[in-house]
Amino acid sequence: MLEPIDEFVETATQFCHLVEDHESEPLDRFIRKLQQFLPLMYYQAVKLPDVGSRSEPSYQREITHDQWQSLFGRLVQYLGVHDQYWIVHDVDLVADDVPEAILSSLADDVTDIWRDLKNGLLYWEAADEPLRRELIWQWRFHFYGHWSDHVIDAMRAVNRMCQEFEHDED
Repeated sequence: MLEPIDEFVETATQFCHLVEDHESEPLDRFIRKLQQFLPLMYYQAVKLPDVGSRSEPSYQREITHDQWQSLFGRLVQYLGVHDQYWIVHDVDLVADDVPEAILSSLADDVTDIWRDLKNGLLYWEAADEPLRRELIWQWRFHFYGHWSDHVIDAMRAVNRMCQEFEHDED
């Protein structure tokens, strides 16, 4: 049985390949794979151990904004009308506040998750133990500080799309 870190790295690697090669899949198959990967990535990230704190990474983050933008643009085109969805962020509201609907993007969710995972994966295989601990810390930090929200929001959007695909097949 794989350890939580090994499981996370294996699933993150598969997720990144899926995202990078999304155009090789029919849209409905890609969305169904996201339906499987997103909750699994969330579950495995929660199981990452707390390996201590670090303020700044000692390694260079490799994914540039231009690379992110290129993948994001390709995903937006690929997803077409399925890219945008509405969400209501209500966690910070007090009793008298009225929640506001916000237009969100599945392509943005997926590429942000991809970037936070891929930056560490680029170093993982060749990393020594101290660098691996740092990469684990960075994945955990970015999960709790950033991409966990993207996973949760994307899961709802992906779930709706899968329901539509099931309805269309009937």
